[in-house]
Amino acid sequence: MKIYKLQNTGGKKEDVLASPDSMPFGKYKGQRIDTLPDNYLIMLADDFKRDRPGVPIGQKFTFKVPLDIIAKARKVLEKRGYRKKGTRWERG
Repeated sequence: MKIYKLQNTGGKKEDVLASPDSMPFGKYKGQRIDTLPDNYLIMLADDFKRDRPGVPIGQKFTFKVPLDIIAKARKVLEKRGYRKKGTRWERG
C-alpha cells in the first residue's frame, strides 16, 4: 500500500497548511467539503468502497481516505438528508 504525505514546497506557511474544512487531495483539492457534489461525498464517506467484495485485489483502490475527511463527508451528507441504509447512502 502506498503512503501519501504532503510535502513542503518551500512556499509560504499558508500554502503548506490546509484548511481543516477543505479537501487535501483529489479532483476537488482546496475546495470546501460542504460544497462538494453528493456522489463524491458518498465515495469519501465509504472510503472509495475499499473493502467491496467481488473486486479482484489488483483492481482495488489502495489509497485510504483519512478518518477526519470520512467523518466530515458523513456529517455533510447527513445535513443534506442522506442516511446510511445497509451498504448504501439514501435520501430520506
